[in-house]
Amino acid sequence: MYWPALTCLELSGNSALQSIKNLKLTNAIDYFGATSTALSFISIDATTYFALRRLVPTPVNVAQSGVASFDGSVLSAACGAIKDGVIQPLWSWNSVYAWSACVVSPPKASAPATTKSYDWAIVVAAVAGLLALLGTAFVLYKRRRRYAEVETSDGLATELDASTRLSRPSIAMNHCKLRSLSPTIAWPSNLESLYGRHFAIAEDAAILAADDNCPPTAPVCLLNKQCVPRNFDYYALVGTLSTDQTDSSATHTATYSFAAVGNVTNYANATLGFDCGGGYLDLSQLLLPNTLNSTRASRPTIVMNHCKLRSLSPAILWPSNLESLAGNELSALPPNLPETLRILRLSGNHIEDITALRPLPLTYL
Repeated sequence: MYWPALTCLELSGNSALQSIKNLKLTNAIDYFGATSTALSFISIDATTYFALRRLVPTPVNVAQSGVASFDGSVLSAACGAIKDGVIQPLWSWNSVYAWSACVVSPPKASAPATTKSYDWAIVVAAVAGLLALLGTAFVLYKRRRRYAEVETSDGLATELDASTRLSRPSIAMNHCKLRSLSPTIAWPSNLESLYGRHFAIAEDAAILAADDNCPPTAPVCLLNKQCVPRNFDYYALVGTLSTDQTDSSATHTATYSFAAVGNVTNYANATLGFDCGGGYLDLSQLLLPNTLNSTRASRPTIVMNHCKLRSLSPAILWPSNLESLAGNELSALPPNLPETLRILRLSGNHIEDITALRPLPLTYL
């Protein structure tokens, strides 16, 4: 991997990432993030080592801030298996952030041949290699032209227009199950992001989240569409969400300050509830915790009342203690309802068929 012009490399949230090998960066890099990964090995060259070593920590992942952010230690135990690899300390900000990397020295040049009898053989081999290289380049050029003809009309542009920092160039394909990408894709030179969220909401709208994008001081937060925390009152937000909304006599007064709900898997309270007061709510990227924490005194509930949902994605995995989707203008039952569901309030919707409820062990409907 060699990106000489790269200034920001964000790998955070890739929980399966265990190693980075042969990474090559330059002094252009001013941000490197790798939080919430399983990273345990990094191999780099000397140039990359000094480029990364000059970075300093920050408690929040903010791209283009000129800093680095991490949440674990890299142990280069496998460095001994790499030729010319030497373990070198990267950062030692404290006992938690004691990172090291396997720095690989460039291979030493072989001594020149002293016998002239091989001169002609070397010349012939060089010419043959050059011809083979030219032939390979021509084949690759033809293939490149063929793919370019296909991609020009409905593919990716060579570069995205961005004349100011306010109109920062980016390509976003957010929370898509891509799994792999074709090696023939010609990415624009100013690609920035394959991360974040894509919602059908206004640019200035807020997204409710409880994931790694939220700062440590506010594990439940409001984000903008670029996954950057907005200004908000944390205690007021959590207080509203923790209020039980399951009372059938509750008014239709809006108690929410966001237009979408995204990843809330880190939500730790017993109740997650709000009333949209008849407003629209985007749940296209909703990711809920498996269950909500509770005690006998705090009944676990998930309530989204009087929200204009109309339909819900079949990809949503509902917690076992979902209780209420009342007044949401639903035309059909939510898909993927858990078999352990016990209580479900669906009043005030437009549901015509409840066949899917037959296998559920409900005690209240």
